[in-house]
Amino acid sequence: MTMVAIGGASTAGAAAGSPDFAYPARLRDALAALFPGVEIRAVNKGVPRQSAQQQLDRFPSDVLAEDPVLVIWETGTVDAVHDIQIDDFAGSLQRGIDE
Repeated sequence: MTMVAIGGASTAGAAAGSPDFAYPARLRDALAALFPGVEIRAVNKGVPRQSAQQQLDRFPSDVLAEDPVLVIWETGTVDAVHDIQIDDFAGSLQRGIDE
């Protein structure tokens, strides 16, 4: 099973010290403990300081190309800080959900 985490600094592991300590790796380890016979692959596509639209632009190469069973999308902080209009943010989210 492949899961892809796409997002910003916390996805990348900036505060955790490295991607090995970030939530995608920790979630992979927790799922592996719950499902010992299942190979679980976590693909970390965290890139700090990207808007939801910039992350969405990476979906074809960074998310869909991995053929994931699960996608975790951590987004919104950059949009809020940069005063992205709520309708633009919501539109990006909906297009990502539709993908």
